[in-house]
Amino acid sequence: MLGRLFLGIHWILFIAFVGIWGIILLAIITKGTDQTFRAYGILFDGYGLGEILFSGAMSWIPIVFLFIDYVINGKWTWLPWKRNKE
Repeated sequence: MLGRLFLGIHWILFIAFVGIWGIILLAIITKGTDQTFRAYGILFDGYGLGEILFSGAMSWIPIVFLFIDYVINGKWTWLPWKRNKE
């Protein structure tokens, strides 16, 4: 049961992390950064939970999750598809 929970959380964090960084890198490549970051500014208007989760999904949330997973399961699992469902 706990393994399936960690698998689900791992997939959600992985998709969010890759998706956010993919959008930012695509904006840099296409030189559309001002439009992209302006859209993010409209979405997040201050310092609330949305901003914390958005910045956290790009930086510290995956690291904290992997550390907690290591403490509980005793091994590092970097990619969600390499995780067994036990």
